[in-house]
Amino acid sequence: ADGYVVGDVVINQSTAVIKGPRSYISSVEKVVADVNLESGLTESQRVNLQPRAVDENNNIVNYVTVVAPESENFVANVPILKVQNLMPAVSFVSGPDNAADILDVRYSVTSVQVGALESNASNELMLGNISFSDLTTGENTFTFDTSQLSGIKVLDGTKEITVTVTVPDNYASKTIPIYRRDIKPDLKDYNVSVTGISSNSVTVIAAEDVIESIDKSSLTLTLAPMEENGTIDEKTTKCRVVFSVSSQGSCWVLGDYTVTVNVTPK
Repeated sequence: ADGYVVGDVVINQSTAVIKGPRSYISSVEKVVADVNLESGLTESQRVNLQPRAVDENNNIVNYVTVVAPESENFVANVPILKVQNLMPAVSFVSGPDNAADILDVRYSVTSVQVGALESNASNELMLGNISFSDLTTGENTFTFDTSQLSGIKVLDGTKEITVTVTVPDNYASKTIPIYRRDIKPDLKDYNVSVTGISSNSVTVIAAEDVIESIDKSSLTLTLAPMEENGTIDEKTTKCRVVFSVSSQGSCWVLGDYTVTVNVTPK
């Protein structure tokens, strides 16, 4: 329909099996299937395919059959996307909740024309997350590949979007020493001993008027699995260290930190 485009078609099978006499099989160049859709479509379509084997001139090769590698049939999902002009946006994680009040965020484009599965009431094109742990004082630059955006087809040729995040001039950094003994894991079912640490210091970013008051006692150190949805158990040998800065709502720890651990059941 007017104002809609076809997205990238997805087939439920990645390969096809062709069967037939060897002399005919050798003539097969590829497997194709026709899809005929109605005009004026506003919703995505699921289409059963009837694939056929053809030669290099696109002529059907006789006595050759095409079957799915598994018991399923060949099915194509044809997304019908609504054309929209969206403003790029990012989310900030692992730091203060009031990112908009602290940071100056600029984008290399003001809007992107896309096809999307659903109408976006916020008019925002979410590019992804930026972690406060990657933000140092001054200007920070991040590049997002638009081809990696799920459910989106970029229509205006925008391949990358650069996001420039500036931490204000009145912010500074401070290095605080830490040691293995500063990490006191508390797991219900396991004892955890820390055997190594990736760094003996951490860098805190904070407003200049509060940074002098921040010391080791201001830090809370907790362990987390290396994978986002992982767990810590007796098979664990390495963990992430997650820091938070107490009582200061506009502070964060720069960088990523890990520890090697020995985990045993209690």
